[in-house]
Amino acid sequence: MPHLWFFAALAAAALWGYSYATTGRILESGMPISLWLLAYTGTASIIYLFMSLHDGAFGSIRTVMRAGNGVWFWVITSVFAAVVANFLITYSISQKNATIASLIEISYPFFTLLFAWLLFREVHLTWATMSGAVLVLAGIGLIYLKG
Repeated sequence: MPHLWFFAALAAAALWGYSYATTGRILESGMPISLWLLAYTGTASIIYLFMSLHDGAFGSIRTVMRAGNGVWFWVITSVFAAVVANFLITYSISQKNATIASLIEISYPFFTLLFAWLLFREVHLTWATMSGAVLVLAGIGLIYLKG
């Protein structure tokens, strides 16, 4: 299927939407952010451990380590960024609401573009993606100014 990536991304968006909406309700009930994130990451760790064991992913560690291309630096900083970002979006949901927090968070493609260019000198823009980005930015500005 040539467009499977699109449907996977759309399904991820739907699941994130469900997760954010329910996280808002969970945090409103009084559950501490740290406990919710522990449940999230604990469950994810178990699932990904079994997936890694099943597909033999641990065998590739030696190959990656021997490559000497600095991938471990990127692994460590990427994981750290994801952990902090996950805490920050959960905190934002707890302080405002899931809808507003997620509408602001949707600006992350701009930071992806920025970091892809700064770190790797990669640019993946077309007129269509740039037009969509402008609309997203306009929406974020409107939410911030009138929300």
